[in-house]
Amino acid sequence: MTITDELRHVTQLLFQGRLIAALSEVEELEKKVKQKDIITTVKLLKCKILIKLENIEGALGLADQSLKLSKKTNNEIQVLDAIILKTETLWRLGNYNESFKMIEKGKQLLGTITQAQESLTREVSLIYNEANILFLKGDVEEALKLGQKGLNLQQNKVGNEHSIAEFLTFLGVIYWNQGQFDRALDQFRKSFSIFGKLKDQRGIGINLSNIGSVYQERGNLDLALEYKQNAIQILEEVGDQRNFAITLQNIGEIYTSKGELSLAFEYAQRSLAIFEELDSKHSIAESLFFIGDIFKTKGDLDSALEFYDKSLILYQEIGRPGALPLASIGEIFHAKEKFELALEKYKQSLDSFEKMGYELIETKNLYYNLIRLSIDTNALDQAKEYIQQIQKINEKGDNVVLNQICRVAEALLLKTSKRITNLAKAQRLLQQVAKEKIVFFELTVDAILNLCDLLLGELRTFGNEEVLNEVKTWSNKLLELAQKQHSFSLLAETYLLQSRLALLELDIQQAQTLLDKAKILTEENELHQLHTKILDEQFFLHEQSNKWERLAGKELSIKERINLIQLEDLLDRMIHKRIFQKQEEIIDYAAEASALVEKWEKEEG
Repeated sequence: MTITDELRHVTQLLFQGRLIAALSEVEELEKKVKQKDIITTVKLLKCKILIKLENIEGALGLADQSLKLSKKTNNEIQVLDAIILKTETLWRLGNYNESFKMIEKGKQLLGTITQAQESLTREVSLIYNEANILFLKGDVEEALKLGQKGLNLQQNKVGNEHSIAEFLTFLGVIYWNQGQFDRALDQFRKSFSIFGKLKDQRGIGINLSNIGSVYQERGNLDLALEYKQNAIQILEEVGDQRNFAITLQNIGEIYTSKGELSLAFEYAQRSLAIFEELDSKHSIAESLFFIGDIFKTKGDLDSALEFYDKSLILYQEIGRPGALPLASIGEIFHAKEKFELALEKYKQSLDSFEKMGYELIETKNLYYNLIRLSIDTNALDQAKEYIQQIQKINEKGDNVVLNQICRVAEALLLKTSKRITNLAKAQRLLQQVAKEKIVFFELTVDAILNLCDLLLGELRTFGNEEVLNEVKTWSNKLLELAQKQHSFSLLAETYLLQSRLALLELDIQQAQTLLDKAKILTEENELHQLHTKILDEQFFLHEQSNKWERLAGKELSIKERINLIQLEDLLDRMIHKRIFQKQEEIIDYAAEASALVEKWEKEEG
C-alpha cells in the first residue's frame, strides 16, 4: 500500500468516525514519511482526528507546526488548511478573539487560491467555524444566517456530504436552543440519514443523542432515554469523549425529570469528571448548572444556589453571558420569597438573552416567571405589560407553547380580581390549557393547580359538593401526568393533596394510605425535605386520628371542613413551589385543626 493509499484509508476511517483506529494508523504514518509536504498533510490529518477526540491542546500544537511547515514549502492550500484547523482549536478552547483573527487571515488567503473549487471548499470551512464562534458568543441570529449560507454553498456548489451533514447538525442545535423542536428534529434526522449512508459512526451517535434531546424536551422521556443510551454506546466505542460526556449528562437530566435523583447525580458526576479531564470550561459550567438542578429538584435550594453561582462564574470567565444560571438563581430567590433579588436576577438573565440575540419567543419561560413574580408581588400593571408583550409575539406566529402561556398568564392575573366574571373567565382559560395536549409540562401542572384553587374558592362560597368531585377529577389528572412523566416529586405532592381531599370527606383511612404512598416515594427517590414534611404530616394525623374520627358522624359544612384541613393553603404552596414548608408550619396546622375540633365538640356538648 502506497503512502497515498494509507492517507486515503486514514481519511476514510476519520469520515467513518472510527477515531481510535484512525489515530493509530496516522501515528504509524508519521514514522514513515520524509517529504515535507506529505509530513504537513499527515500532521493536518492527525490534527483533525485530535479535534474530534477532544485533544484540543494537542491539535493546536499540530496546527501550529503545520502552519510553519506549509509556509516554508509555500503551499498556500496547506497554509489555509492549517489556519482553518487552528481557528477551530482556538474557539473550542474558548479563545474567540484569537479565532476571529485567524478567520480574517483565512479570508485574506482565499483570494490567492487559484483553483476555484479548492477555494470554495475552504470558504465554506471558514463559514462553519465563524458560525460556531458566533453561536458560542451568543449571537444566535448571525450564527443561524451563516450556518444557512454555508449549507446552501455546500449543497449547491461544493457537494461534500459529510460537511452537509455537519451543517445540518449545527442548524439543528440552533433550532433546538430556540425551542423550534420540529425544525431541529428535521435537521437531525436529515443529518443522521447522511451519516448513516457514509457509515460515520460518530455522526450517527451524535445525531441519535440530538434526536433524543428533542424527545426529552417534548416530555417523551422513555423514548429520549432509548436514543441516548444507543448514542453513548456508539460514542464510547469511537472515542468521542466530549459528546460521550454530553450524552451522559443528558441521561442524567432525563433521570432528574423522572425523579430518579441518585441515578441523575451518578451520571452528572461521570460527565463532570470527563469535562474536567478535557479542561472544557464551557462544558464544566453546563455540568455545574445541571447539578444545581438536581439539588433544586431535591428541595435543597441552598446547595442548588451554590452550584448555580459556580456555573455563572465559569460562564463569565469564558466571556459568555450566563443567562441560564442567572434565570435559575432568580427562581431560587423567587421560591425563597426574596422577591427583589429574584427580580434582579430575572432581569439580568433577560438582558443576557437579548444580547445573545434571543427573541421573546425563545425566552418564554423566563417571561412566564416574570409574570408570576409580578403577580406574587402585586405589581399587576407590570404583569399586564409582560402579558401584552407575549400576546403581541403570539399574534405574529403559531406557537402552541406561547399561546398556552398567554392564556395561563391571563388567568393568573384574572385570579387576583374579586369579580365573579373575572374568576369565571380565569377558570375557563385554565380548563382549556389543562385539557389540551401537553407541550410545556410545568405549565399544564400550573394550570391544573390554579384551576383546583379556583374550584375550592367556589366550593367554599357556594357549598356545592359537585365542585368537590371536579377537584378530585383534576387531582387524578395531576396524578396521571406525574406518573406518565415519572415526576416523583409531583407524584408525592399530589398524594399529599389527595390525602387532604380524603380528609375533607373525613375518610381517615384513605388519607393515611395516600400519605404512606407519598412517604415511600420520597424515601426511595431521596426527596429529603418533602420526605420530612410527609413524615410530620403522618405523625400529626396519627396523633389526632381519634379526634378526626369523632368528626365523621357530625354534620359539618364544606366551609368548616375546608378550614379544618387547610386545603387552600396547601394548594397555594404547591402553586408557588413552596411545598418545602418548615416543620413549625405543620405544627401550626395541626394545632389549629385540633383547636377547631375541640371547639365543635364543645358546641355539640
